Amino acid sequence: MTQRSAPQQIAWGEDLPSLLWIAAGLLAAALLAYRRFTFGPGVPGGYDTQTYFFPYHTAVVRDLLHGRFPLWENDLFLGAPLFANIQSAVLYLPNVFFFFIPIPEAIATSVVLHVWWGAFGAAVLCRRTWRVHWLAAFIGGIAFGLGGFFSAQAGHLNQVDAAAWLPWLILGLDAAWQQRRARYVATVAVIVALQFLAGHTQESYYLLVIAALWIVWRLFQHLHAPRMALFIALMSLLAVILGIGLSGVQLLPTYELAQQSIRSGGLPLGEASSFSLRPDQLLREFLPAYSEQPASTEYVGYVGVGGFLLAVLGMVSIWKRQGGVLLLGLLVLGIALAFGLYSPVWHAAWKFVPGFASFRVPARALYMSTFALSLLASVGADVTLTARPRFAPAMTPLWVGLIVGAAALGARGVLGATGMSPLAVNGLTAVATAAAIALALTRRVAWGGRLTLALLCAGELVVAASWLPPNQPVPRQVYSDLQQTVTLLQNGNENGRALSIARSGFVPGDEATREAIGRLTAGKAAAVPTSIYMKYQDVLTPNLPLAYGVQSVDGYDGGILPLRDYVLLKSAFLPPCPICSNPDALLRDELSTPPSPSWLDLLGIGTIVNDRLQDFHWNGLDFDLTFTSVLPRESSLALHLDAAEPASTLGFVVSATTQSDSGPAPTMTVILHFADGSSEQAVEGIPGSTQLQLQPIPVAVPLRAPAGAKAQLLVVQLPTRRWISSISIQALQEPLDLHAVTIYDALTRGQWQLPPTPSSGFKRVLRGDVSVYEASSPAPFASLYGSMRTSGDNGTIAKELSNPSFPLSHTLLLSYPDFLPLRSLASRAIHRIIAIANGDPRLPPPPPSARCTNGTLTVQQQRQVITAQTSCSGPSYLLLRQSWYPGWKATVDGHRVPIYRADLALQAVPVPAGRHTVRVWYAPASVWLGAIASVIATILLAGLPWLLRPLSWLIRPPANASTTAVSPSEPREKEHG
Repeated sequence: MTQRSAPQQIAWGEDLPSLLWIAAGLLAAALLAYRRFTFGPGVPGGYDTQTYFFPYHTAVVRDLLHGRFPLWENDLFLGAPLFANIQSAVLYLPNVFFFFIPIPEAIATSVVLHVWWGAFGAAVLCRRTWRVHWLAAFIGGIAFGLGGFFSAQAGHLNQVDAAAWLPWLILGLDAAWQQRRARYVATVAVIVALQFLAGHTQESYYLLVIAALWIVWRLFQHLHAPRMALFIALMSLLAVILGIGLSGVQLLPTYELAQQSIRSGGLPLGEASSFSLRPDQLLREFLPAYSEQPASTEYVGYVGVGGFLLAVLGMVSIWKRQGGVLLLGLLVLGIALAFGLYSPVWHAAWKFVPGFASFRVPARALYMSTFALSLLASVGADVTLTARPRFAPAMTPLWVGLIVGAAALGARGVLGATGMSPLAVNGLTAVATAAAIALALTRRVAWGGRLTLALLCAGELVVAASWLPPNQPVPRQVYSDLQQTVTLLQNGNENGRALSIARSGFVPGDEATREAIGRLTAGKAAAVPTSIYMKYQDVLTPNLPLAYGVQSVDGYDGGILPLRDYVLLKSAFLPPCPICSNPDALLRDELSTPPSPSWLDLLGIGTIVNDRLQDFHWNGLDFDLTFTSVLPRESSLALHLDAAEPASTLGFVVSATTQSDSGPAPTMTVILHFADGSSEQAVEGIPGSTQLQLQPIPVAVPLRAPAGAKAQLLVVQLPTRRWISSISIQALQEPLDLHAVTIYDALTRGQWQLPPTPSSGFKRVLRGDVSVYEASSPAPFASLYGSMRTSGDNGTIAKELSNPSFPLSHTLLLSYPDFLPLRSLASRAIHRIIAIANGDPRLPPPPPSARCTNGTLTVQQQRQVITAQTSCSGPSYLLLRQSWYPGWKATVDGHRVPIYRADLALQAVPVPAGRHTVRVWYAPASVWLGAIASVIATILLAGLPWLLRPLSWLIRPPANASTTAVSPSEPREKEHG
């Protein structure tokens, strides 16, 4: 097929004015699209922004400002690597301004700058590769940067950061091939490293796939010139390898973490295919929804109605230019992968393509489609803007009238003045775009039509992006004003780790106050989000403990955390629940009541957080269902009040584990002990046995656990007001679950809830929208264990630990993780190198026996160093209630000892009999090995001109040839024939 002739390549100096206009226009558009938090007074909101990126960036900045490198964090998941988690983006250089401005404002700045940077890169790519009109380049850039993919993913900061580098990577590759200079190869290597360090491996994966397809396209262009094809292949490979080497300080620790994570070996089909785009929803996701919120931001991939129409025009005309097959292929491939479970292409990739099975959310492959559509829109716009004028000036009023009328009606629909659907608004936008195209083809007003078309495409995307969830601002108080839960726990970290079982659905009691803050600071639209996000902080959802320095046993990552061992440990104490098979599920969603006291001690949990709105209410009585005590048959439970309280009514929420509908039967006896030393007894179902009567009330109690349990409310009415000091409950003919006890005084209308957990010693220290319970004597961070057993089978260990009769507080189940079942020889080799560098033995000695009967222990704990003084009559194990992970080292009196994995996920250090000093610290070899790789790559980059001298025969262009590579829109030059 004959190619359209094109102008000669534009020199950078000649093109500079156009590029400056494009850059300024794109920056203005980005600022307008995100004006709600760019110009204040609000800051970025959104679940992921507040509960993920804000905590992680806060923790990283806090550590670095205190002179600590953020290797490890203790506040989530029983402790986890912080630097190795690539999403923390510790070494991403553009994040430097996080140190100078508050984190919420820094997030807003990062979003705007990366959106602009990606848009500008796409515009430059269109301009340099297809030699399009500068306004067409502007349209391609804004379709990419302000299209649905970037706008919808603005709440995923690291995803936007990584995705913005794609056009610059391709530009760098093209420059390296065209200019044939070492500095351009180095530039590509730096871009490869930066997009890795940005912290979103899935986006990096897609980015490199697109770059690889671009390289293949260039190779096919030069099959007639083998030397040029070989040069392109070698320089591309060299640049990517050097880029990986530059980021080795990050990638090697991340690889080590991936081997320990839930994604090791890939995700199962059901998990990997989550958020697959339904084929029947494709057109809907390729069109803006404007004021309607999408069902999920993962499915959004529009480039605007104007951009879509221009992309269709580009598809028709791209066949006359080189690169058409590439762009159409990227478009189809992105859509096919986004379909996920509904697509055989995605199934084949999940099964056969290396690394693909480690990612979920197939819809994110719309990144490829958005990129292709944006470039096609630029080509389509160029066809319009450079075409010969066809219409007479007399048609101008018609086109202007259509543009103004359709735009005005569409604006009314967006602003909600009419009942217009998004589809109707899209139709009006299509009419306005078509009229603008016609106006651009009108004689004597073509320039005005061109500018109108560009502004219309930009304005449409600015409006559409403004309504997406990530662009809904909230007051800064959401981040800066500490709620009472956080304030309480910050002052009491000696009480062990916190566990929140509060639900995310709520209507807070002080909603009016919080909504007022929202209206005054960020506008009326921020009123409800303000209340919601402040409540997130109050219930520690789910990573906010990391931001505020509160140690939690829970956490969420969505990436390579949590650790596989952590998930195994959870499986040993979780009750059956609908989401308990999901390794990413939060403990707060999996648990309805706290685990048993022995598990609370093993996990070091000393604080429980629950939402008051989960209470049961009846006739003015509130029943706190946080705790449940199981009473075996004919056993009793005593509940003691701190001080005697007056009472006229007592309520009990109970359920019998073997309860049936065969008829009423006594399940419990209640004995009330009064302040004057007397006591009275009441037996259910036997009225008149004493002066007290235990009356069953047939009320459906909304118990969250056990699932399907039949609960009943039992009420004791005292004949006279008495002062109660303690209560005893006895199970009679069958086991009994006691869920709540409430004492009510009719005279003062006061009531007291007694958590039925005397064995764990929890006391409520805060009562409000959120209730906080603290243990009177929480388990310490470290303990000495004098009994142990060994086992290497995780399933057996989990089964033993889940047995209620297993002595968790006295016996450890020890094992040493086996890393041999890795997927490839390379994986085994990398693991072995790291293990040797860590000083880990090839075959660790079997755990020695423990016979300690009495001992003493004092512990000093810093962030990544634990020092303990132990004394015991026999050999013992120092149990550290934090995650087992490679890179932790231990010495006893200066002599290196192994750290065994205890109870699936914790750390245990063997200690001989006598007095000893134990030191445990975190110093992962993967970090300094990765740093060595980065230093070597940096040296190679610096010496690249000398290293490439042996390839001068390949780099030097052929005789009588231009040093400029072939433009895809230009005919091939003779010397390349």
